[in-house]
Amino acid sequence: AVEDRAAAEHTPAVGDRVRDAMFSIRKGENRSLTTTSAAAIAPPELASYLFDRLRASSVALASGIQVISTDRDSVQWPKIAADVTAGFYNEGQAITPSDPTLVTLTATPRKLAALVDFSNEVIDDSVPSVLDAVSTHLNTILGLRLDLAVFEGTGTAPEITGLKNVSGIQTASMGANGAAITTLDTFADAFAQLEAANARPGAVVMHPRTWNEVRKLKATTGEYLLEDEPLTVADAAPLRLLGVPVYLTSQLATTETQGTASTASSIYVYDPSQVVLVRRADVTLELDRSRLFNQDMSELRGKIRATVLAPNPTAIVRIGGVL
Repeated sequence: AVEDRAAAEHTPAVGDRVRDAMFSIRKGENRSLTTTSAAAIAPPELASYLFDRLRASSVALASGIQVISTDRDSVQWPKIAADVTAGFYNEGQAITPSDPTLVTLTATPRKLAALVDFSNEVIDDSVPSVLDAVSTHLNTILGLRLDLAVFEGTGTAPEITGLKNVSGIQTASMGANGAAITTLDTFADAFAQLEAANARPGAVVMHPRTWNEVRKLKATTGEYLLEDEPLTVADAAPLRLLGVPVYLTSQLATTETQGTASTASSIYVYDPSQVVLVRRADVTLELDRSRLFNQDMSELRGKIRATVLAPNPTAIVRIGGVL
């Protein structure tokens, strides 16, 4: 009997190769996992792997905003500030030329980083749970911090400018001293603001505290207004409000001041296609087993350089003063 077997070469998944690379680093050594190591990991592959894990923790990314990668210090984004002039003409009549007014928006990615310390015994003795524990924690922290910056970043360097502080966005108010959500008209009006600006209501982002008030809204007959919509994350992902996806993040502030109120928060309603996350392509993961030598500990650092850009600010509505 003659048997012919074709050798099938198994290529480990990138997550397994990242884990193997971590375990291959000796004490007293500092190594970037994007460089040549025992488990070869190409920089673009690692960047995509980390970014995909980051997306799962970030409401901003999950809402479908555009993402562009760059290897430059900054990106110049052209914007049409005034339209060309169009009109009707007779046959043979010369068409009057006109030019659009162009302005340039500059996006400068800023560094967002997280550092995790853990015992060398964890690296040496845990196979493979240490990668899951550390990378999940690191990516969760990065994702949460990215959300806070995308929506409410102050713009004071090194922090990026979040949607709240972008010049020219549309706003709505819950009143001089703020108020709780008592009707879905608040959202219908915000959708109308976007539609009037030729934008599509594609995402609503709010604090979980606010969503709890929304899902308790009842008709005069006692039925829940959102009876036919998903009410919890367990029911559906994403949640929906008047057909528009809803995303919840506890990173939004609940201590904003609105008149006499100091416990207000904001709701962000926007067209995701008009919000852009600009990130550097060189997402890195680095393990250092030398600096904390006297404590027999190691450090894992992850970082991403990114910023947010709103080429069309009128495609964003911030509802302020939500109690």
